[in-house]
Amino acid sequence: MPKSLPTRPSLEHLKKQAKALLKSFKSSDSEAVARFQASLPRLSSASQEVVLAAKSSLQEAQLVIAREYGFDDWQKLAAHVDPSSVKPRPHHRMIVPREWQTNTPTLNYETGITAMSNDVWQILMACHDGELDTVRKLLDENPELISCEYNYTQPIHFAVREGHLELTRFLLNRGANVAYRTPSFQDSLLTMARDREYLELANLLEETLGARFRPVAQSLELLEATEAGDASAIVELLDSDSSLVNATNESGLTALHIACHNCRLDIVKVLVERGAEVDADRGDGIRPVHGALYGENPVWPFSPVASAAMNKERFLIADYLFGKGSEYDIFLAAELGDISAAKEWLRRDPTLANFADARKRRPLSAAVSGQYTDIVRLLLEHGADPSLSEKGAPNGLALWIAVALSHQEIVQLLLDHGADSSAVVESSGSVLSMARDKPEIREMLLLHGATEELSDLEQAILEQDLEAVERILEEDSSRVEQPTDMWGEGLLSMAANRGHWKMMELLFRHGATVPDVTKWGKSYYFKHYEVAKHLLEQGMSANHMNWHRTTVLHDMALAGQIKKAELLLDHGANIDAIDDEYRSTPLGLAARGGHKELVALLLGRGADPELSGAVWSKPLAWALRYDHQEIAALLRD
Repeated sequence: MPKSLPTRPSLEHLKKQAKALLKSFKSSDSEAVARFQASLPRLSSASQEVVLAAKSSLQEAQLVIAREYGFDDWQKLAAHVDPSSVKPRPHHRMIVPREWQTNTPTLNYETGITAMSNDVWQILMACHDGELDTVRKLLDENPELISCEYNYTQPIHFAVREGHLELTRFLLNRGANVAYRTPSFQDSLLTMARDREYLELANLLEETLGARFRPVAQSLELLEATEAGDASAIVELLDSDSSLVNATNESGLTALHIACHNCRLDIVKVLVERGAEVDADRGDGIRPVHGALYGENPVWPFSPVASAAMNKERFLIADYLFGKGSEYDIFLAAELGDISAAKEWLRRDPTLANFADARKRRPLSAAVSGQYTDIVRLLLEHGADPSLSEKGAPNGLALWIAVALSHQEIVQLLLDHGADSSAVVESSGSVLSMARDKPEIREMLLLHGATEELSDLEQAILEQDLEAVERILEEDSSRVEQPTDMWGEGLLSMAANRGHWKMMELLFRHGATVPDVTKWGKSYYFKHYEVAKHLLEQGMSANHMNWHRTTVLHDMALAGQIKKAELLLDHGANIDAIDDEYRSTPLGLAARGGHKELVALLLGRGADPELSGAVWSKPLAWALRYDHQEIAALLRD
């Protein structure tokens, strides 16, 4: 039987009970341990030794207190005891993207699969609303929807964000990516669950991650020491616990990955000699050798460190890893210009010309990126298809790279072997757009049937062709406001992003406006202070937001952008707006980000420190969760 609350319960007294319980648990008090075991599923069947070694938090102690009083979670107990402590969350329908007002085919650049926008939106909505039966039906009809996305946001994002435990379990069982991270702030699913105090959901994610990776409590300390290049701290940590050498974060990142992409051969050797797995998979196919050769961001599929520019240290690290057993495949041979190895592999198996590694990268694009024409010819002669999909490039990547490098000979070779002259690469435009300032290559592409993904108006804006833009808009003034313009970001977006003042003025003169809702307003319209100021003066809403109702002021608060935050406030931005993603005000996100000066600014301008969409998202809760004690003191004053 649950305990009964006092006649006049006090939320502050309950909070003190939770703190006292946590203190007792950390002191191995037998009664406190028993209470934790009785209320927390993750500890209910654990041995005494495991329970005593377990880490816990104030949030879990609060959950224990709540369940002892018969409530499912702390939020429900808090709302029962003091309804004023929780501001009811407005029930919003998700904002439908302006470019999806009509049902259109949408390409997933990750999988190369095209789905109708209505189907993608329906499964995102169903995951948001926790409609398991609807999600099951949609996935039975089209299993590819498990990894569909809008604005890099996948269905599992909403299932976790909204706390739908069984739906999350179902999605994971159907193949959803447990290593997914949010596009705007790069939070892991586990961080999302922990931040929102979904403890059972966090336990599910921990179990799933543990089956795939090796996340342990101490791994963060080792990863931070490696990022800082602190060799002595690394040795000390490994001396205390040698198993940490292969520990990961919740996305599979190891210390060896970090040492490689930071180009620290000395630390690489320490880690390998201590037993680091030289081919550890980060979760997305990235191995340490990729970090050594590609630098900090080996995920980005078309920006490798050009072989000619690789410094000696990177080659040394790669050679060291190969010497320690790291797999050497035909992709790496092509990337490093090793034609002898490539020939030998192809002699044994010609189909390797179309080999794709775990990152969905192919040797042909690797050879092109290094400008190794002889290897490009070799691969093509053995049947390499330049239009096969790669990560971020459903219709081939090699031609886009060749055009970007202005390598006419390779461009011609690829076109002669069937490369798709209209291929589009994720977030980087089409092959034809890449040839915008390369007339000879552009003509080659057009002769092979290249078409542009963008309209003539969008192209003219990108090319800064003022005369063409003027002519097009004079002929048809309605084209100034099309919902699909610039991927739904509005005609002004690229001119604002690139600081093209004359183009912005021309577009304004013809009636262009900044949409009230876009995906990346912070990047397009608020990249430059003076541009942002001008746009606000021309009528841009100071409450401009994305489809999660995260306003630009939220974005500036989380990023610590004081001048831009002041600019928005001076133009009437809602200082207490609550977003859907974090259920927080700008003050809450400034506290989460640890930006003391911005917190002080917002408080000074009248921000309400008690306002939030949930107990867990109050500004003080963020400051305490992320250990920003000076900010917590400000918020308490």
